[in-house]
Amino acid sequence: LAELREEIDRIPDAEVVPIRVDVPGAVISVVGATHEIRAQRSALVAVFGEPAGVMVDRLETVARAAGSAHAAHLATLDVELETSAKDVGEIRARLHTDATALIKRKLIGPKALSKLHGGQAYADRCFDVLQLVRIFRDNWAAIATTTKVTAEELAAAESVAARFSVLVGEREQAEAGTSPSAKLRARAFTLLSTTYEELRRKLAFLRWHEGDSERIAPSLYAGRGHRK
Repeated sequence: LAELREEIDRIPDAEVVPIRVDVPGAVISVVGATHEIRAQRSALVAVFGEPAGVMVDRLETVARAAGSAHAAHLATLDVELETSAKDVGEIRARLHTDATALIKRKLIGPKALSKLHGGQAYADRCFDVLQLVRIFRDNWAAIATTTKVTAEELAAAESVAARFSVLVGEREQAEAGTSPSAKLRARAFTLLSTTYEELRRKLAFLRWHEGDSERIAPSLYAGRGHRK
C-alpha cells in the first residue's frame, strides 16, 4: 500500500469504481490468478508491448494494496465504533437513571421502561437510547420543570445514537463511506479493478481461439455480490 500510495491518491473521484464485491474475496481471487497470468506475460508483451508486462508484474502488489486498505478501513471503523458504543452506553445509563427517578415520583408511568432491551449488543444500546429520548419527549409537559435533562441533551443523545447506528451498519456491511480510510479503500480497489479488468481484456483477445481466458483470470463479479 505504501509503495502505491501516491498513485492511488491521484485517482480522481469521478473515476472511483463502486465496490460491489467482497473486497477480501476479490483480492484472494486476483492473487490466486497471478501464477497463470504470469505464464502469459511473454505472449502479452509480444502483442501489447512492455506496458502489459508491467501490469502483470505488479498485479499481486496492487491486489495486496487493496487488501491492506480494506483492513485499515475496518480497523478505523472499529476504533470509532467502540468509542461511540461507550458514549451510547453512558447516555443510556444516565437517561435510565433519570427516568427511573421520575417514575418513582410518579411523573412518568410505571411501565415506561418496560420495552427497553437492556442488553450490551450494539442494536440494544442504540434502541434503548432512542426509546428513552422518546419517553422524555412524550412526557415533557409533566417533567420539564423537574428533570435535569434538557431538550438539548435529548437532541444530542438522539444524534449520537443515529451516528452509532450508521457505524454499526458500515462495519457489518464494510461499506465505503466518506472517511479518509474509506476513500483510500475505494481508490485502492479502483486500481485493482481497473488493472485486473484491463489484463482480462487483453487475455480475452490473446486467448480468443483457446477460449480459456475466463479460467486464467476469472471475473471478480461473477457470483460475488455483497452479502445481504
